Amino acid sequence: LHPPLFTVYGLAQGLSWEWITSVSESPNGELWVGTDGYGLNRLRGDVIRPASEEAAITPLHVMTALADRQGQVWLATRQGSLYQWKDNGAARLADSPTNSSLVRSLFEDSQGTLWVGRFNTDRLLRLQNGTVGSLELPKSAGLLDVRVMAEDAGGGLWIGTDGSGLFHWQEGQFTQFSRETGLSSDLVWALRPEADGTLWIGTYGGGLTRLRNGHTATCTTRHGLVDDVICYIADDGRGQYWLSSHQGIFRVSKNELNQFADGAIGSIHCVSYGKSDGLPTRECKGGYQPAGCRGLDGRLWFPTLGGVAVIDPADAS
Repeated sequence: LHPPLFTVYGLAQGLSWEWITSVSESPNGELWVGTDGYGLNRLRGDVIRPASEEAAITPLHVMTALADRQGQVWLATRQGSLYQWKDNGAARLADSPTNSSLVRSLFEDSQGTLWVGRFNTDRLLRLQNGTVGSLELPKSAGLLDVRVMAEDAGGGLWIGTDGSGLFHWQEGQFTQFSRETGLSSDLVWALRPEADGTLWIGTYGGGLTRLRNGHTATCTTRHGLVDDVICYIADDGRGQYWLSSHQGIFRVSKNELNQFADGAIGSIHCVSYGKSDGLPTRECKGGYQPAGCRGLDGRLWFPTLGGVAVIDPADAS
């Protein structure tokens, strides 16, 4: 017998709905939780409640919610609308050209620019200094389903898609990576860039791929990975990656992953967590961004189909 490592916030704790799509933290430590059913929730301290009274009774399918560095909260709904949360209410951005296209991803870069990734789109929306603009994606790629974005140490933007692989944009130029060039899958759901230029790529069905200096190496369940569906990759700051998946949450040593990718070892060891560790379900939510976050206090937050789960990595060492 052992106490559960994870704490879960669900209906019993005050959450408006348990199908969680995204989780993000404000600079003041408040946590914002998007639900696929009954709107936005806010966690203050240990108390979680709907962000407004209407959210508790009005169906609102939040696909993604992001708190930026200024403390502003952005959210997008299944209907394709983009909102900014103001004064306990959601104000729709009337000049946002979403065209009712489903928003999958919200990402803020180091310059404070908000990037909006959508389904079936030929461009990224860009909100900068109160102005809405766009970045046109390569015409040769056709319409894309943008699921995740990340910024590397050189200021380049990585764009993960569902079905068209990975794109890198820097200095006005795009480079595409796909199965033909070494990716394990063209369904990219999670990205974790490192300061040395390494990029870890979590996929749907293809496991985890390391991209370094143009070379790829892939780790799957055949090599010790718990699941080949990777929803989110968190760095705990203690030398471990924590990955959410459809088979629970698991952690693995970053050093061990790099040794495997370098060919020094043939397999890896993961520590897996499930219901016996306090998770309400093994299935975590993925395919939207942000699909998890590391809080200011170092705790890791993960969206699941049974509420939002949190763990202090120090408790698992």
